[in-house]
Amino acid sequence: MGWAVSVIVPFYNAERWLGRCIESLLGQHLRELEIILADDASVDASPDIARNYAGRWPERIRYLRRERNRGPGAARNAGMTLARGEYVGFVDADDMAEPEMFSSLYAAARQSGAAVAVCGMRVSYAGGTHDCLPEGVRTSHDLLHKSEVLSPPWNKLYLRSFLVGNGITFPVSRMAEDMAFAFKAMTCSPDIVCVNRPLYSYIKNKGSVTLDMSRRTDALLSMADLKSYLRRHGKFETYKWYYNKSVLLHLFYYPACLLFIDGLIKGSNRWQTLRQAPRYFCNLLKFLLGRPL
Repeated sequence: MGWAVSVIVPFYNAERWLGRCIESLLGQHLRELEIILADDASVDASPDIARNYAGRWPERIRYLRRERNRGPGAARNAGMTLARGEYVGFVDADDMAEPEMFSSLYAAARQSGAAVAVCGMRVSYAGGTHDCLPEGVRTSHDLLHKSEVLSPPWNKLYLRSFLVGNGITFPVSRMAEDMAFAFKAMTCSPDIVCVNRPLYSYIKNKGSVTLDMSRRTDALLSMADLKSYLRRHGKFETYKWYYNKSVLLHLFYYPACLLFIDGLIKGSNRWQTLRQAPRYFCNLLKFLLGRPL
């Protein structure tokens, strides 16, 4: 079968959610869709769940096991090497796609000839839900101005030949790797089409890596990888303003919010956050001085 879309699902210890995620993909209206389950060395029951689905749907589901845990960036990269679809999409194991998501994105991309299709998402958290839509996005530069729409890998569909031709991969990191990937793609000035509906369900959970100060060093690795890509391709001066804005957001603003709100005000992880903060800011200084982390 000629696959229209390859959907890559990276996962690590996702036994609570993986089955629900896969069912949402099997229920897609787009039938020419293959699912690649990229196991990042899980140690719970999620590999068994993935193998079971791959065994039941061998023509549609492929299972990839990594023996070393290296984060979602590396898992997505591994999945992309197996992808056979004309377009590539991503779904996180604890989220779900609406049944019409990939059919809508694929139809919009094919009709317009765009290399990137973007949809909205419904964000669910303890206090309720809200919709994040790509309103006003017409070009790659527009997307660089909307970090909440730019960063997620899972609200987009990419033409696979566009990614391969421009050498676009994820940093091997656990934080801000998704933003760096999308940033690289936008600097290649792809044509973009938007579907202004919330077709992806992003479910925030308390175990999010973004709440762990010790993992913030991974954001430094992602920014270093992005800077290296921009320099190799002669794009750094052109996109320097956007890059510096991302540095301020991901390396200063978000850690400061975590430190002062979670560490000093709410206190849900107060002592852990305060213990981990000095190490992060030491690594941040090394990053700014251009030294190895």
